[in-house]
Amino acid sequence: MEGPYLAYYPNGHKKIEGFYHLNHADSLWTYYHDNNYEKAVGYFMNNKQHGLWQYYDSSGIKQREVTFNNGLKSGIYKDYYSVKKK
Repeated sequence: MEGPYLAYYPNGHKKIEGFYHLNHADSLWTYYHDNNYEKAVGYFMNNKQHGLWQYYDSSGIKQREVTFNNGLKSGIYKDYYSVKKK
């Protein structure tokens, strides 16, 4: 595979958006919930997660940040929690 990659849910919303180079996931990839909100955003390098990845819940609120180095978790792992005010 070579070039842009785009997949859709049956409802027509984007599911995955990214880029392949020489049959490997490469560059920025975005995964979506079926309601079109982002689910995960991050980079691949040579088909492995690399750098900062951000994860979101189905309402678009950030849940987590994870840094990867050559496909392995590396560095700080952050979880985010929502606090509801009464």
